[in-house]
Amino acid sequence: MLLNRLLLLLVLAGLAVPATAQESVATPSTATETAQPVILPGGRLEEIDGMPVVFLYGSAKERAFAEGFLLVDHFIDIFENFALSGSIVPIPGLWDMVIKPATHNRFDLEQFRPHAKAVLEGAEKARGGPIRIKKLKRNLDEEDLMTCICIPDLAGLLCSSFSAWGALTAGDNVLVGRNLDYMSTDAFTKNIMVKVHAPLGKRRGWVSVGWPGLPGCVTGISDAGVFVAIHDVRVRSEKGDGKYTPRMAALKELVETLTPAADTGEAAARILRQHRYGFGGNAMVAWQGEKARGAAVLEFDGRKSRDGGATARGPEKGVPFVACSNHHRLRSKRGHGCNRFEKLMAGPDRGQEKPLDFDAGWRLISRSSVRMTLYRTMADLGSGRLEIDRKTGKRSRSYAPRVRLNVKDVLSRAKPLEVASQR
Repeated sequence: MLLNRLLLLLVLAGLAVPATAQESVATPSTATETAQPVILPGGRLEEIDGMPVVFLYGSAKERAFAEGFLLVDHFIDIFENFALSGSIVPIPGLWDMVIKPATHNRFDLEQFRPHAKAVLEGAEKARGGPIRIKKLKRNLDEEDLMTCICIPDLAGLLCSSFSAWGALTAGDNVLVGRNLDYMSTDAFTKNIMVKVHAPLGKRRGWVSVGWPGLPGCVTGISDAGVFVAIHDVRVRSEKGDGKYTPRMAALKELVETLTPAADTGEAAARILRQHRYGFGGNAMVAWQGEKARGAAVLEFDGRKSRDGGATARGPEKGVPFVACSNHHRLRSKRGHGCNRFEKLMAGPDRGQEKPLDFDAGWRLISRSSVRMTLYRTMADLGSGRLEIDRKTGKRSRSYAPRVRLNVKDVLSRAKPLEVASQR
Protein backbone atom coordinates (compact mmCIF):
# COMPACT_ATOMS: atom_id res chain seq x y z
CA MET A 1 0.00 0.00 0.00
CA LEU A 2 2.77 2.40 0.93
CA LEU A 3 4.72 1.58 -2.23
CA ASN A 4 1.65 2.10 -4.41
CA ARG A 5 1.01 5.47 -2.83
CA LEU A 6 4.63 6.51 -3.30
CA LEU A 7 4.45 5.56 -6.98
CA LEU A 8 1.29 7.63 -7.35
CA LEU A 9 3.04 10.55 -5.73
CA LEU A 10 5.68 10.39 -8.44
CA VAL A 11 2.93 10.99 -10.99
CA LEU A 12 0.43 13.30 -9.34
CA ALA A 13 0.04 15.46 -6.24
CA GLY A 14 -1.92 18.24 -4.67
CA LEU A 15 -3.77 20.51 -2.26
CA ALA A 16 -5.53 23.83 -2.86
CA VAL A 17 -6.54 27.32 -2.10
CA PRO A 18 -9.43 29.15 -0.44
CA ALA A 19 -11.90 31.85 -1.50
CA THR A 20 -12.94 35.23 0.07
CA ALA A 21 -15.31 37.34 2.03
CA GLN A 22 -16.63 40.81 2.89
CA GLU A 23 -18.45 42.27 5.84
CA SER A 24 -21.85 41.03 6.93
CA VAL A 25 -23.64 39.54 9.87
CA ALA A 26 -27.02 37.89 9.91
CA THR A 27 -28.80 35.41 12.09
CA PRO A 28 -29.40 31.94 10.61
CA SER A 29 -33.12 31.36 10.16
CA THR A 30 -33.28 27.60 9.67
CA ALA A 31 -30.35 26.55 11.84
CA THR A 32 -29.04 27.17 15.32
CA GLU A 33 -26.25 29.72 15.69
CA THR A 34 -23.95 28.47 18.43
CA ALA A 35 -21.21 31.11 18.34
CA GLN A 36 -20.80 34.81 17.61
CA PRO A 37 -19.98 35.44 13.93
CA VAL A 38 -16.40 36.42 13.17
CA ILE A 39 -16.58 39.34 10.72
CA LEU A 40 -14.01 40.76 8.33
CA PRO A 41 -14.32 43.12 5.36
CA GLY A 42 -14.60 40.46 2.68
CA GLY A 43 -16.51 37.83 4.62
CA ARG A 44 -17.65 36.40 7.91
CA LEU A 45 -17.38 33.17 9.84
CA GLU A 46 -20.31 31.72 11.74
CA GLU A 47 -21.10 28.42 13.41
CA ILE A 48 -24.35 26.60 12.63
CA ASP A 49 -25.28 23.49 14.61
CA GLY A 50 -21.64 23.14 15.64
CA MET A 51 -20.22 23.37 12.10
CA PRO A 52 -18.10 26.30 10.82
CA VAL A 53 -19.85 28.20 8.02
CA VAL A 54 -17.90 30.83 6.10
CA PHE A 55 -19.74 33.38 3.91
CA LEU A 56 -17.68 34.67 0.96
CA TYR A 57 -18.47 37.60 -1.35
CA GLY A 58 -16.88 40.68 -2.89
CA SER A 59 -14.16 40.42 -5.52
CA ALA A 60 -12.16 37.23 -6.08
CA LYS A 61 -9.19 38.77 -4.28
CA GLU A 62 -11.32 39.90 -1.34
CA ARG A 63 -12.80 36.43 -1.02
CA ALA A 64 -9.42 34.74 -1.02
CA PHE A 65 -7.91 37.17 1.51
CA ALA A 66 -10.91 36.78 3.83
CA GLU A 67 -10.82 32.99 3.72
CA GLY A 68 -7.12 33.02 4.48
CA PHE A 69 -7.64 35.37 7.41
CA LEU A 70 -10.77 33.76 8.84
CA LEU A 71 -9.80 30.12 8.35
CA VAL A 72 -6.03 30.16 8.85
CA ASP A 73 -6.14 27.87 11.90
CA HIS A 74 -8.36 25.39 10.07
CA PHE A 75 -6.37 24.99 6.87
CA ILE A 76 -2.96 25.08 8.56
CA ASP A 77 -4.17 22.24 10.79
CA ILE A 78 -5.20 20.29 7.67
CA PHE A 79 -1.94 21.06 5.86
CA GLU A 80 0.29 19.99 8.73
CA ASN A 81 -1.81 17.08 9.96
CA PHE A 82 -3.33 15.73 6.76
CA ALA A 83 -1.41 16.83 3.66
CA LEU A 84 1.92 16.17 5.40
CA SER A 85 0.68 13.10 7.29
CA GLY A 86 1.25 9.47 6.45
CA SER A 87 -2.18 9.41 4.80
CA ILE A 88 -0.78 11.46 1.90
CA VAL A 89 3.04 11.35 2.07
CA PRO A 90 5.02 8.53 3.72
CA ILE A 91 7.68 11.08 4.70
CA PRO A 92 6.99 14.86 5.00
CA GLY A 93 10.15 15.68 3.04
CA LEU A 94 8.62 14.09 -0.07
CA TRP A 95 6.28 17.06 -0.28
CA ASP A 96 9.14 19.29 -1.46
CA MET A 97 11.17 16.60 -3.20
CA VAL A 98 8.38 14.91 -5.18
CA ILE A 99 4.83 16.16 -4.76
CA LYS A 100 5.20 19.89 -5.44
CA PRO A 101 7.48 19.59 -8.49
CA ALA A 102 5.51 16.69 -10.01
CA THR A 103 2.19 18.39 -9.49
CA HIS A 104 3.24 21.75 -10.92
CA ASN A 105 4.83 19.96 -13.86
CA ARG A 106 1.75 17.92 -14.75
CA PHE A 107 -1.22 20.08 -13.72
CA ASP A 108 -2.42 23.46 -14.93
CA LEU A 109 -2.04 25.29 -11.61
CA GLU A 110 -0.91 28.82 -12.54
CA GLN A 111 -4.55 29.83 -12.86
CA PHE A 112 -4.79 29.45 -9.07
CA ARG A 113 -1.78 31.62 -8.21
CA PRO A 114 -3.68 34.92 -7.66
CA HIS A 115 -6.06 33.08 -5.38
CA ALA A 116 -3.23 31.38 -3.47
CA LYS A 117 -1.38 34.67 -3.09
CA ALA A 118 -4.40 36.42 -1.57
CA VAL A 119 -5.16 33.48 0.74
CA LEU A 120 -1.58 33.48 1.99
CA GLU A 121 -1.70 37.25 2.51
CA GLY A 122 -4.84 36.86 4.61
CA ALA A 123 -3.38 34.00 6.62
CA GLU A 124 -0.13 35.87 7.32
CA LYS A 125 -2.09 38.96 8.31
CA ALA A 126 -4.04 36.89 10.82
CA ARG A 127 -0.87 35.28 12.20
CA GLY A 128 1.14 38.51 12.18
CA GLY A 129 3.82 37.27 9.80
CA PRO A 130 5.06 34.26 7.77
CA ILE A 131 3.61 30.87 8.73
CA ARG A 132 6.30 28.39 9.73
CA ILE A 133 5.70 24.75 8.80
CA LYS A 134 7.73 22.72 11.28
CA LYS A 135 7.67 19.48 9.32
CA LEU A 136 9.14 21.23 6.26
CA LYS A 137 11.47 23.56 8.21
CA ARG A 138 10.35 26.53 6.13
CA ASN A 139 7.50 28.99 5.68
CA LEU A 140 4.24 28.18 3.89
CA ASP A 141 4.23 29.49 0.31
CA GLU A 142 1.84 29.97 -2.62
CA GLU A 143 2.96 26.79 -4.34
CA ASP A 144 1.98 24.74 -1.29
CA LEU A 145 -1.57 26.04 -1.55
CA MET A 146 -1.68 25.58 -5.33
CA THR A 147 -0.48 22.01 -4.95
CA CYS A 148 -3.22 21.06 -2.54
CA ILE A 149 -6.06 21.17 -5.05
CA CYS A 150 -4.69 18.01 -6.65
CA ILE A 151 -4.76 15.76 -3.58
CA PRO A 152 -7.98 14.04 -4.79
CA ASP A 153 -6.09 13.24 -8.01
CA LEU A 154 -3.30 11.44 -6.13
CA ALA A 155 -5.33 8.40 -5.19
CA GLY A 156 -9.03 7.69 -5.46
CA LEU A 157 -11.13 5.83 -2.97
CA LEU A 158 -14.88 5.44 -2.76
CA CYS A 159 -17.98 7.77 -2.50
CA SER A 160 -21.57 7.02 -3.47
CA SER A 161 -24.78 8.94 -4.12
CA PHE A 162 -28.33 8.75 -5.45
CA SER A 163 -30.89 11.13 -6.91
CA ALA A 164 -34.67 10.64 -7.04
CA TRP A 165 -37.43 12.86 -8.39
CA GLY A 166 -40.79 12.78 -10.12
CA ALA A 167 -43.26 10.23 -8.81
CA LEU A 168 -40.71 8.94 -6.29
CA THR A 169 -40.49 12.11 -4.18
CA ALA A 170 -42.74 14.39 -2.17
CA GLY A 171 -43.91 17.42 -4.13
CA ASP A 172 -42.04 16.15 -7.18
CA ASN A 173 -38.82 17.65 -5.79
CA VAL A 174 -35.34 16.29 -6.52
CA LEU A 175 -33.89 14.47 -3.50
CA VAL A 176 -30.13 13.84 -3.46
CA GLY A 177 -28.14 11.77 -0.94
CA ARG A 178 -24.36 11.55 -0.86
CA ASN A 179 -21.51 9.75 0.99
CA LEU A 180 -18.01 11.26 0.78
CA ASP A 181 -15.46 8.52 1.45
CA TYR A 182 -11.75 9.24 1.63
CA MET A 183 -8.54 8.65 3.57
CA SER A 184 -8.44 10.76 6.69
CA THR A 185 -6.84 12.02 9.87
CA ASP A 186 -8.47 13.53 12.94
CA ALA A 187 -7.55 16.99 11.63
CA PHE A 188 -9.28 16.30 8.32
CA THR A 189 -12.54 15.16 9.91
CA LYS A 190 -12.48 17.97 12.49
CA ASN A 191 -12.26 20.68 9.84
CA ILE A 192 -15.19 19.71 7.59
CA MET A 193 -17.15 22.91 6.96
CA VAL A 194 -19.70 24.74 4.82
CA LYS A 195 -18.65 27.55 2.48
CA VAL A 196 -21.27 29.93 1.07
CA HIS A 197 -20.13 31.58 -2.18
CA ALA A 198 -22.05 34.67 -3.34
CA PRO A 199 -22.51 35.06 -7.12
CA LEU A 200 -19.47 36.59 -8.84
CA GLY A 201 -19.99 38.18 -12.24
CA LYS A 202 -21.70 35.59 -14.43
CA ARG A 203 -20.83 32.84 -11.97
CA ARG A 204 -23.65 31.46 -9.84
CA GLY A 205 -23.69 31.52 -6.09
CA TRP A 206 -23.34 28.14 -4.44
CA VAL A 207 -22.90 26.28 -1.17
CA SER A 208 -20.10 23.75 -0.77
CA VAL A 209 -19.47 21.11 1.87
CA GLY A 210 -15.79 20.36 2.23
CA TRP A 211 -12.61 21.89 3.61
CA PRO A 212 -10.91 25.31 3.78
CA GLY A 213 -8.13 26.06 1.36
CA LEU A 214 -9.73 24.11 -1.49
CA PRO A 215 -11.32 26.30 -4.20
CA GLY A 216 -12.79 23.38 -6.16
CA CYS A 217 -16.00 21.45 -5.63
CA VAL A 218 -16.35 18.07 -3.91
CA THR A 219 -20.02 18.59 -2.96
CA GLY A 220 -21.92 21.68 -4.05
CA ILE A 221 -25.42 23.10 -4.62
CA SER A 222 -25.93 26.24 -6.71
CA ASP A 223 -28.52 29.00 -6.49
CA ALA A 224 -29.94 27.59 -9.76
CA GLY A 225 -30.75 24.28 -8.04
CA VAL A 226 -27.84 22.27 -9.48
CA PHE A 227 -26.10 19.65 -7.30
CA VAL A 228 -22.61 18.30 -8.08
CA ALA A 229 -20.57 15.68 -6.18
CA ILE A 230 -17.24 13.98 -6.95
CA HIS A 231 -16.56 10.22 -6.89
CA ASP A 232 -13.27 8.48 -7.68
CA VAL A 233 -12.51 5.82 -10.30
CA ARG A 234 -9.17 4.12 -10.95
CA VAL A 235 -8.89 4.83 -14.67
CA ARG A 236 -5.56 5.91 -16.11
CA SER A 237 -5.22 8.70 -18.64
CA GLU A 238 -4.17 8.26 -22.25
CA LYS A 239 -1.11 10.04 -23.58
CA GLY A 240 -1.93 13.47 -24.90
CA ASP A 241 -0.92 17.10 -25.13
CA GLY A 242 -1.47 19.68 -22.43
CA LYS A 243 -1.53 19.63 -18.67
CA TYR A 244 -4.16 18.00 -16.48
CA THR A 245 -7.05 19.86 -14.89
CA PRO A 246 -7.69 19.05 -11.22
CA ARG A 247 -11.06 17.29 -11.13
CA MET A 248 -12.32 19.52 -8.32
CA ALA A 249 -11.71 22.57 -10.52
CA ALA A 250 -13.67 21.05 -13.41
CA LEU A 251 -16.63 20.26 -11.16
CA LYS A 252 -16.58 23.81 -9.78
CA GLU A 253 -17.08 24.91 -13.38
CA LEU A 254 -20.25 22.83 -13.51
CA VAL A 255 -21.83 24.08 -10.29
CA GLU A 256 -21.07 27.72 -11.16
CA THR A 257 -22.34 27.68 -14.76
CA LEU A 258 -25.06 25.05 -15.30
CA THR A 259 -28.75 25.97 -15.56
CA PRO A 260 -31.50 23.33 -15.17
CA ALA A 261 -32.70 22.23 -18.59
CA ALA A 262 -33.75 19.07 -20.39
CA ASP A 263 -30.17 18.45 -21.52
CA THR A 264 -28.30 19.45 -18.32
CA GLY A 265 -26.51 16.09 -18.10
CA GLU A 266 -25.12 16.33 -21.61
CA ALA A 267 -24.28 20.02 -21.14
CA ALA A 268 -22.19 19.00 -18.11
CA ALA A 269 -20.42 16.31 -20.13
CA ARG A 270 -19.54 18.85 -22.83
CA ILE A 271 -17.85 21.05 -20.22
CA LEU A 272 -15.88 18.10 -18.85
CA ARG A 273 -14.66 17.17 -22.36
CA GLN A 274 -12.81 20.47 -22.56
CA HIS A 275 -10.20 19.23 -20.06
CA ARG A 276 -7.67 16.44 -19.58
CA TYR A 277 -7.62 14.42 -16.36
CA GLY A 278 -4.88 12.42 -14.70
CA PHE A 279 -7.35 10.30 -12.77
CA GLY A 280 -10.81 8.96 -13.56
CA GLY A 281 -13.95 10.27 -11.95
CA ASN A 282 -17.68 9.86 -11.65
CA ALA A 283 -19.81 12.82 -10.70
CA MET A 284 -23.43 13.00 -9.67
CA VAL A 285 -25.17 15.97 -11.24
CA ALA A 286 -28.80 16.69 -10.33
CA TRP A 287 -30.94 19.70 -11.09
CA GLN A 288 -34.29 21.29 -10.39
CA GLY A 289 -35.62 24.41 -12.06
CA GLU A 290 -39.05 25.75 -12.91
CA LYS A 291 -39.36 23.66 -16.05
CA ALA A 292 -36.73 20.94 -15.74
CA ARG A 293 -35.58 18.44 -13.15
CA GLY A 294 -33.54 15.29 -13.26
CA ALA A 295 -30.12 13.78 -12.66
CA ALA A 296 -27.29 11.99 -14.45
CA VAL A 297 -24.02 10.29 -13.63
CA LEU A 298 -21.05 11.86 -15.37
CA GLU A 299 -18.30 9.35 -16.11
CA PHE A 300 -15.10 11.10 -17.17
CA ASP A 301 -11.38 10.39 -17.44
CA GLY A 302 -8.30 11.09 -19.55
CA ARG A 303 -9.26 8.66 -22.32
CA LYS A 304 -10.17 11.13 -25.04
CA SER A 305 -10.62 8.31 -27.58
CA ARG A 306 -13.84 7.32 -25.77
CA ASP A 307 -16.65 9.83 -26.27
CA GLY A 308 -14.20 12.70 -25.91
CA GLY A 309 -13.44 11.66 -22.34
CA ALA A 310 -16.88 12.07 -20.75
CA THR A 311 -20.37 10.54 -20.91
CA ALA A 312 -23.64 11.28 -19.14
CA ARG A 313 -25.74 8.34 -17.93
CA GLY A 314 -29.35 9.10 -17.14
CA PRO A 315 -32.07 7.00 -15.49
CA GLU A 316 -32.71 3.44 -16.67
CA LYS A 317 -36.03 2.58 -18.33
CA GLY A 318 -37.39 6.01 -17.59
CA VAL A 319 -37.48 5.50 -13.81
CA PRO A 320 -36.67 8.86 -12.14
CA PHE A 321 -33.78 7.49 -10.10
CA VAL A 322 -30.02 7.26 -10.66
CA ALA A 323 -27.19 6.00 -8.44
CA CYS A 324 -23.48 6.67 -8.56
CA SER A 325 -20.45 5.05 -6.97
CA ASN A 326 -17.10 4.01 -8.45
CA HIS A 327 -18.34 1.46 -10.96
CA HIS A 328 -17.67 3.65 -14.05
CA ARG A 329 -19.71 1.04 -15.85
CA LEU A 330 -20.19 2.70 -19.24
CA ARG A 331 -16.43 2.98 -19.60
CA SER A 332 -15.27 -0.42 -18.37
CA LYS A 333 -16.61 -3.73 -19.72
CA ARG A 334 -15.76 -5.58 -16.52
CA GLY A 335 -17.01 -2.90 -14.13
CA HIS A 336 -15.66 -2.79 -10.59
CA GLY A 337 -17.94 -5.16 -8.68
CA CYS A 338 -19.23 -2.27 -6.60
CA ASN A 339 -21.77 -3.64 -4.10
CA ARG A 340 -22.48 -0.12 -2.85
CA PHE A 341 -23.86 0.70 -6.30
CA GLU A 342 -26.07 -2.38 -6.19
CA LYS A 343 -27.39 -1.40 -2.75
CA LEU A 344 -28.33 2.04 -3.98
CA MET A 345 -29.86 0.81 -7.24
CA ALA A 346 -32.11 -1.49 -5.22
CA GLY A 347 -33.95 1.70 -4.33
CA PRO A 348 -35.98 2.54 -1.20
CA ASP A 349 -36.64 0.00 1.55
CA ARG A 350 -38.99 -2.82 0.75
CA GLY A 351 -42.46 -1.82 1.75
CA GLN A 352 -41.48 1.86 1.75
CA GLU A 353 -44.50 3.82 0.70
CA LYS A 354 -44.04 6.60 -1.77
CA PRO A 355 -42.97 9.33 -1.72
CA LEU A 356 -39.33 9.03 -0.82
CA ASP A 357 -38.81 11.50 2.02
CA PHE A 358 -35.73 12.62 4.00
CA ASP A 359 -35.95 9.78 6.53
CA ALA A 360 -36.15 7.16 3.78
CA GLY A 361 -33.36 8.93 1.90
CA TRP A 362 -31.11 8.78 4.97
CA ARG A 363 -31.79 5.05 5.32
CA LEU A 364 -30.97 4.53 1.66
CA ILE A 365 -27.69 6.44 1.63
CA SER A 366 -26.65 4.82 4.91
CA ARG A 367 -26.72 1.42 3.18
CA SER A 368 -23.64 2.36 1.20
CA SER A 369 -21.79 4.22 3.99
CA VAL A 370 -18.45 2.62 4.82
CA ARG A 371 -15.70 2.92 7.43
CA MET A 372 -14.06 5.70 5.39
CA THR A 373 -17.23 7.79 5.02
CA LEU A 374 -16.22 11.23 6.31
CA TYR A 375 -19.55 12.95 5.80
CA ARG A 376 -23.01 12.36 4.38
CA THR A 377 -25.47 14.87 2.97
CA MET A 378 -29.17 14.83 2.12
CA ALA A 379 -30.62 17.68 0.07
CA ASP A 380 -33.96 18.71 -1.43
CA LEU A 381 -33.15 20.86 -4.46
CA GLY A 382 -36.65 22.33 -4.54
CA SER A 383 -36.90 23.67 -1.01
CA GLY A 384 -33.15 24.10 -0.44
CA ARG A 385 -33.22 21.91 2.67
CA LEU A 386 -29.76 20.47 3.43
CA GLU A 387 -28.70 18.11 6.22
CA ILE A 388 -25.12 17.02 6.94
CA ASP A 389 -23.68 14.18 9.01
CA ARG A 390 -19.94 14.30 9.67
CA LYS A 391 -17.65 11.79 11.31
CA THR A 392 -16.23 12.73 14.71
CA GLY A 393 -12.75 11.29 14.15
CA LYS A 394 -10.60 9.11 11.90
CA ARG A 395 -11.31 5.88 13.80
CA SER A 396 -14.75 6.86 15.04
CA ARG A 397 -17.85 5.04 13.86
CA SER A 398 -20.15 7.78 15.13
CA TYR A 399 -21.31 11.07 13.62
CA ALA A 400 -21.60 14.50 15.22
CA PRO A 401 -25.09 15.96 15.76
CA ARG A 402 -26.70 16.51 12.36
CA VAL A 403 -26.31 19.96 10.82
CA ARG A 404 -29.47 21.45 9.32
CA LEU A 405 -29.61 24.54 7.13
CA ASN A 406 -31.28 25.90 4.03
CA VAL A 407 -29.24 26.59 0.90
CA LYS A 408 -31.51 29.39 -0.27
CA ASP A 409 -31.41 31.06 3.14
CA VAL A 410 -27.65 31.07 3.57
CA LEU A 411 -27.11 32.23 -0.01
CA SER A 412 -29.49 35.13 0.58
CA ARG A 413 -27.28 36.19 3.51
CA ALA A 414 -23.99 36.08 1.62
CA LYS A 415 -23.86 39.89 1.57
CA PRO A 416 -21.97 42.73 3.25
CA LEU A 417 -23.23 43.75 6.68
CA GLU A 418 -24.93 46.92 5.48
CA VAL A 419 -26.96 44.96 2.91
CA ALA A 420 -27.83 42.06 5.18
CA SER A 421 -28.95 44.38 8.00
CA GLN A 422 -31.56 46.00 5.73
CA ARG A 423 -33.47 42.77 5.12
